[in-house]
Amino acid sequence: MNRRSHAATALVAAFAVIAGLAVTATTTHAQPRKDLAALRAEVAKLTKQVAELSKATVSVPTLTQTVQTLSVRIISLSNSLETLSRQQKTIPDAVALLDKLRLRSRAIQQELALLRTKVAGLEQTNMSPPAAGESTGGGASYSDGFVLSTADKRYRLRLSGFVQGRFAAVFNGELDATDSSGFSLARARAIVAAKIGAKVSVYTDLELQASPVLLDYYFDYKLTDTLVVRAGTFRTPFTRSFITHSARRTFPERSLATESLGFDRDIGVSLMGTVADNKVGYLVGLQNGAGRNKLNDNIDMLMLARADAALLGERMPYGDGDLANSKEPQLTIGVGVAHDLARVPDAVDDFTVNTDVDGDGVHDNVQVIMASADAVFRYMGFELLVEGVVRHERWGTIFDGQNDPVGLTLTDAVGNKANRTFVGGYGQATYFAVPKKVLVGLRAGYAKVPFLGVTGRQSTLAGGDKRFDLDALVSVFSRGHRFLSLQYTFSDVNPGVSQQHRLMVDAMVKW
Repeated sequence: MNRRSHAATALVAAFAVIAGLAVTATTTHAQPRKDLAALRAEVAKLTKQVAELSKATVSVPTLTQTVQTLSVRIISLSNSLETLSRQQKTIPDAVALLDKLRLRSRAIQQELALLRTKVAGLEQTNMSPPAAGESTGGGASYSDGFVLSTADKRYRLRLSGFVQGRFAAVFNGELDATDSSGFSLARARAIVAAKIGAKVSVYTDLELQASPVLLDYYFDYKLTDTLVVRAGTFRTPFTRSFITHSARRTFPERSLATESLGFDRDIGVSLMGTVADNKVGYLVGLQNGAGRNKLNDNIDMLMLARADAALLGERMPYGDGDLANSKEPQLTIGVGVAHDLARVPDAVDDFTVNTDVDGDGVHDNVQVIMASADAVFRYMGFELLVEGVVRHERWGTIFDGQNDPVGLTLTDAVGNKANRTFVGGYGQATYFAVPKKVLVGLRAGYAKVPFLGVTGRQSTLAGGDKRFDLDALVSVFSRGHRFLSLQYTFSDVNPGVSQQHRLMVDAMVKW
């Protein structure tokens, strides 16, 4: 072969290599463009879905805020896609960024799926939102609640509620005698919620009994899409378990062991917001610190703050159980702190307390500092929830000068420690053995009961007692909420001193 032939062959080979590289580069560059277009289509679909959910949750303040936050996240995702399309990225960088944006899109899809389940199954914390298929026009309609609304949805009134009845039998520790048995009506609630214009929502929760009690009555004012102020009477937002509405719990009742360390409803104001694309939620608040429907019993306010953050997946709303059957692991942690100067009780046990030891004519107070922590993990129908509370009381010189005509002193009743710390907590694991239908669960709790209540749900146990509880549960769910539950509870007070078994059948019907 002559030199000219060799040169021609080399030239052809060079052209072939260049053409191959060009095709490869074109194909390689085409794939990110194709993925980018597909992701844009996903975002457009998400935008449409969140607009539909916005109409369905218009009268539910908590869900409305979640929908608005999702809308902000979708806009942020769309902006990130546009930025990526404009930037000149190397192929590995573009692929990596697309993977991250795709994960954000999948996370939003999961949150939207959970919201759709709540809308269809009426799972939200405060009231029942319109279910799928409900009329979107103005006028009156019914869908698990009576709804009146204007055509533009700017004004909406919703009437809903639930009834929770049960049968319980209590046995002594030896299981050889029945302490009590019978039927009871645990809860009967009528809920009225309204949306007034674009910024104001009102919520009331009435306990129906011989003398009806207005439990919650507050309004929310939306300052921004991610910042809301709440004022009125509502659950003190300190622990996750107490914030969670009764109808949203997997167990019919909160852990008995920690009930004495929980707060009750109280009058006050809170500022609630979210940051980091709803990955972090926070609130700060001031309340009377006197308990349900009571004016402040001293000049000091209960100050509290709480925050929760998503470490895996999306930040989970307040509610128990993985009803959404999460396809990706979800982990949310939370912490709370509270401080109050609590009014000294007039009596501890059977001892009458001198409530003005320093003689200044002002009722004495006990400094109370509390902290809570919780974590929730969900995956494929399984949920693990743990929560702990620490409470520190500083009685100062209140124990000085406490005496009784017969020689008894306050220290005889409770000891002479000026500083006291009480702890409590529980852990529960639940699993939907039949997705969205049948749930099984176990829970264990422990607490040392404090002597002093701070807007708390008072325990039937004496101060200083220790309590251990173990619960086992099987529940049937219908339309997204707990319908029928069978629960066994073992309680041990001051371990080994007083033991008790309880078998309970609980049924809840929502309307």
